[in-house]
Amino acid sequence: AGKEIEVKFLVPHHAPVRERVLAAGGLLHSPRALEVNLRFEDAGNTLIPAGVVLRLRRDQSVWITFKRAFQRK
Repeated sequence: AGKEIEVKFLVPHHAPVRERVLAAGGLLHSPRALEVNLRFEDAGNTLIPAGVVLRLRRDQSVWITFKRAFQRK
């Protein structure tokens, strides 16, 4: 629990992907959701160049997200 894998793909056009998902049996969960994202940087401007994301997101809930690249030890 508490672990997550997230995969994102940049798609140039929304409609063809939506149609393929629906054709494959996908069901629309919610037709539209307003989402506000605030992305933060530190005073030294070190987060973004390091690939770190600190984001506050509001949709139906409020989330604070911290992401960074996986580092093997």
